[in-house]
Amino acid sequence: VPTIPQASAEATETDTPAAAAEETAADTTSADVELASKLEEELALNEPPNEEVADLSPADVDQNLRLALLQTIAHTLPQHTEPLPCLASTFLTLYLQPSRPFGSPALDLKKSSFKNLTKFLKNAEKDGLVKVKDVKGVLTVMSVAEPTTHAEVVAHKPVRTVGEAEAKEKQKAERRKAEEAKPVVLDVKELWKPSGTVVALFDDGFQVKGYEMNHAQSSGGLYTTTEISSLLNTYVKDKSLTHPTERAFVVTDDLLKNVLRKRGEDPVEFVRRDELVQRIRDAMQAWHSIGGGHPARKGTLKPVNVAIKIRGGHKAVTVITGFEEYRISPDFLTDELKRICASSTTSGLIQGQAKGGQAEEVLVQGKHLAAVRDLLIAQGIPKKLIQEEDKTGGKKKR
Repeated sequence: VPTIPQASAEATETDTPAAAAEETAADTTSADVELASKLEEELALNEPPNEEVADLSPADVDQNLRLALLQTIAHTLPQHTEPLPCLASTFLTLYLQPSRPFGSPALDLKKSSFKNLTKFLKNAEKDGLVKVKDVKGVLTVMSVAEPTTHAEVVAHKPVRTVGEAEAKEKQKAERRKAEEAKPVVLDVKELWKPSGTVVALFDDGFQVKGYEMNHAQSSGGLYTTTEISSLLNTYVKDKSLTHPTERAFVVTDDLLKNVLRKRGEDPVEFVRRDELVQRIRDAMQAWHSIGGGHPARKGTLKPVNVAIKIRGGHKAVTVITGFEEYRISPDFLTDELKRICASSTTSGLIQGQAKGGQAEEVLVQGKHLAAVRDLLIAQGIPKKLIQEEDKTGGKKKR
């Protein structure tokens, strides 16, 4: 939104209102005036119609009625999908009321000089603006003037209307509602914490040498696979542990030998880089985090299970379980899958679970492994944590 230059909008505390006005008038350029006018219009459009205004005179009400009718013929009706003819009362509600000038109160025929809608429309008919007819005792608007040929309609200048403001507010509300309804995409992380023999490597090998990472420190010593790999690469480079001829291998020093050595085995003299990361990670304690400000938890992430089963004797259904750990609600899954798969969906407690169990399952009629997988991935669940199985004869896959 453009802003009004401060020189034309502010005065010092010692300035009198008159002096401030004079200074503003002197300093304000034609561009400033135009900018301020646009700002005022934009601000006005964002405000709801003001229904609480002083009572209008009959002449004012007549004028608003006329403007609303001209606006309806020139602009509202051509953009509307509801055809004529229609009842006079419908014409008032559907067209005239929304087409009245923005900021004006609702059209009240009793406060006009016409006193009722019938007289107003028949007066407009005399001017060629509308055609009305009594259909079974009910006044009906049959048609309106051609907007490109009727002189008064052609001369009419479009005005901001109550309907436009209300439509704009409705669109904003719908956008806000849509944004609020969007689930938060999860930031799922697998983490590892030094334990056992690995502690010495992180304490004596990494941190003493200054290789510790700010993220790991701030998260209580928890590391992602990427961070572990980065630390090891820096360590190998600093210690010149790259194999002299086979650069994909790392020559182990005493710290690495101690971490990699398994009971009953000889010390490992060299190891592939990718295997080194894997073996050190496997020797660490598994943790995980599922974003949204929730603390990391000990243990590995459990997969979401998606299985095609036969229920009700012969009907194939897709059953989703294990989604609660990822803070996905069954209502969200049923609503989204009903839309995506165009199939009926339902949710409830898992069949056959131990007494008192509260875990839920979501069912979708038909076979929908791919659709469910894509939806879960879109919510931030890694593909490797989606366990798929077709129990109707298909192959199990992960």
